Amino acid sequence: MHSPKLPNGELIVDPLTIHDTHGEHLKERLQETNEKTFFDNHHIDWKNVQQFWLQFRDFPAHKHIPAHMALRIWQAITQPNIDSADKRREILEALSHPILLKDLRNAIRKAPSGSMPGPSGLSYAMMKEWHEPVLVRAHTAVQAI
Repeated sequence: MHSPKLPNGELIVDPLTIHDTHGEHLKERLQETNEKTFFDNHHIDWKNVQQFWLQFRDFPAHKHIPAHMALRIWQAITQPNIDSADKRREILEALSHPILLKDLRNAIRKAPSGSMPGPSGLSYAMMKEWHEPVLVRAHTAVQAI
């Protein structure tokens, strides 16, 4: 998943190319089957979505998904948005304090070195190699955000 090999033997290491390659593979695979998805076959009333759990679970294309995983997928799709004043206050409180340089340094130090880079293209392993002036500039950018 992190460095797939193309049929011609080429090894892909660029994260964006890996993402696009996986996406294209899945798109081609799903188009080959011409199978309808659960959402193609059901009109969902999102105000009363929980009534469709059994149909989602028993949908023929889902028969190979373990029950506990199907439930987690369903919950991820249908989880209601929580819009509460308490949550907004909690988030505002957390975001109102500046991130200290030492906190950024510790977060980078504790992060797993073997993980894939994110959308920025930076991996934790790369960040762990930053010299102090680079870390300070990154901290300044985080503070601005």
